[in-house]
Amino acid sequence: MKKILSVLFMVALVASGTFAADVTLVASFNITGKDAVKSVFTVKGALGSVENDSVDPKLVDVVGGASLKKGTELWNLYRPDTTDKKLAQWPAGFQSLVKYAVSNLAQYKSDNFQAKKAADGVITIYYAHRGTAYKIVTDKTGKLDMNSPTQWKRAIGFMPAAPATEQVLGKDFAPSGTATDLNFLKVFDGSVASGKVIAEGAPNKVADMFVDVAPSATAFQGAAQLTLVGNVLTIKGDFNLKK
Repeated sequence: MKKILSVLFMVALVASGTFAADVTLVASFNITGKDAVKSVFTVKGALGSVENDSVDPKLVDVVGGASLKKGTELWNLYRPDTTDKKLAQWPAGFQSLVKYAVSNLAQYKSDNFQAKKAADGVITIYYAHRGTAYKIVTDKTGKLDMNSPTQWKRAIGFMPAAPATEQVLGKDFAPSGTATDLNFLKVFDGSVASGKVIAEGAPNKVADMFVDVAPSATAFQGAAQLTLVGNVLTIKGDFNLKK
């Protein structure tokens, strides 16, 4: 079955044009969420391509999908394993990270997105999305390998049913229960044990911290190059499916 799917993928590759890699990615955005319409999101691959996508000016103040050229929907096509749709081909934190290039200011605030560059060149990124907190750390050159053990995730909240648009977080990490005052250091330093109930009356509990790796056997391989100049974070990379 995997051989057949590999053949089908190659057929799609030929039909849509020749690519140097299975996926080529460029995402550039202001980490404060400002000037969202100046963000850039480019994805090229056999399943479809979009170039220089950005945030729809009509959606800059709305939480949720804000892509002008439907880049979010296209990027999501590259997420699931070809044989098991439940398995992702990217680390969860990275897969969502690049979508900030097509997100509006409200999303940055809702997720408390943060990024900083240390004196030695290491870039550290934090955000919390739909109840899960993520920490992503590059090496000193800004490179982030998809198999790097310096990507972590931890479920510390949950997303309530519609029409709610804000995630609910454990007050051990965020006294307000929202991402507004979320202390990411407490999330990932192990000082708060797992198993605690997140909110009174809800069944959700704080989970352990896990290294964030793609579970798919055909996960994308390669390294992303990250740069942080002022408030502009740029992510570039060529990736190939694991054979």
